[in-house]
Amino acid sequence: MVCPLCTEKKYLTLRRYAIANLSEIWNDNFGFDPFNKFPAGATLSKLSCVECGLIYFSPEFYGDGEFYAKLSKYDWYYEGEKWEFDKALDIVQQVRPKSVLEIGCGSGEFLQKISSGVEYSLGVDINEAALVKARQKGLQVISTGIYDLTHSFDMVFLFQVLEHLQSPGEFLRTVEGKLNPGGVLVIAVPNPDGYLKDMGTVALDMPPHHNTGWKKETFTALAKLLNMELLSYETERLRYIHYQGLLSVVGDQGTSKRYLRMTQKLMSKILGPLFYASGGNQLVGQTHLVALRKKI
Repeated sequence: MVCPLCTEKKYLTLRRYAIANLSEIWNDNFGFDPFNKFPAGATLSKLSCVECGLIYFSPEFYGDGEFYAKLSKYDWYYEGEKWEFDKALDIVQQVRPKSVLEIGCGSGEFLQKISSGVEYSLGVDINEAALVKARQKGLQVISTGIYDLTHSFDMVFLFQVLEHLQSPGEFLRTVEGKLNPGGVLVIAVPNPDGYLKDMGTVALDMPPHHNTGWKKETFTALAKLLNMELLSYETERLRYIHYQGLLSVVGDQGTSKRYLRMTQKLMSKILGPLFYASGGNQLVGQTHLVALRKKI
């Protein structure tokens, strides 16, 4: 195994998961088992690069079109409003780009917010059904791969995309090449140092859904690798819906007695809003965002 970002061969093993346990979690929560072709007794290892801090997994296992089609049936999978959209809009107002590209634009929720304020906007996605919805909004979107694009842009956006990719290092070097001198790359990904680290086994934050984890230190390493300037870094505050999930997990881990767990969950439901307002909303949330500028 080598790091898919910096190609370093040395790594730390953070955790090992039994595939049989992951299969059970997927069946219970999503009604299907993406691991059904793995041999009995197989394991999945969570690794951390000693050079750049990127989290990745062995063996590699990436979701296919059928996998994402099953997940996209859930209403919560594509959110129309996101914290990172608001933060990115603030950066747009500062940079005032003439041309923008969103990779993984989906049905165009973010692109619709900025398309009228720039001379040229383009969205790219592999989900044809989502692109149909984006075109119905009057947006210019295509399914062409990033490697085939001939345009260059003042800003490029990647919202919750990078963690799904197979070769993020190669991909990001290509993206940097699509930026004009002085152009800005905005990336938003799940934060491994946010509340997720206290959630135990999070099925959606590992293969075949998420294949990499990006720490703040990894973004610093990325800026050096791409020879770009780190403009800004921000973390999302914990949202209440995620706070409820965190309380539920903590309650399950606190005792092995079923009636006590039920009591803890009931108390969390009753007192949760009070605890959240008195400090829970200051905890680090699910997403963090970085902006990098290409040197002139």
